[in-house]
Amino acid sequence: MLRLTVLTVLSIICNGAKPQAVDGGTLSKAGERTCALVADSANVYPYYEVDEQPQFIGGEAKYFEYMSKHFKYPTCMEMPNSTIHVSFTVDRNGNIQDSHVTSATPSVMASEVLRVINGMPPWKPGICAGTKVPVTMTVPIRVCLR
Repeated sequence: MLRLTVLTVLSIICNGAKPQAVDGGTLSKAGERTCALVADSANVYPYYEVDEQPQFIGGEAKYFEYMSKHFKYPTCMEMPNSTIHVSFTVDRNGNIQDSHVTSATPSVMASEVLRVINGMPPWKPGICAGTKVPVTMTVPIRVCLR
């Protein structure tokens, strides 16, 4: 039986370091990052530099449900447990673009992961300074055979 676990990295661990704003952003009194005062929807922002990160419609539970339902483990694979890192951009309309596997993964597994990622329904787009902006995300997908 295949068990697919999807872990999504959506936060930064600062290890005690104070967060610093980049690209014209500011920090709130609490040290939280806020976007630049004027967001440029032509730029692609990393997930940690936006006011609101992109979200799968229906939340995390629906995201996990989608991934488990659509992922088909390649029968020729002998990788009972593996983690595949995928990077993609959620554009300002919520569509997935520019997806690619960033970890060393056999091509048949990478193809399946990209098929599922590219077939996702639109997400709620990221927001920066009140403007919908493209946001780059990286997600680890853990595949476990049981």
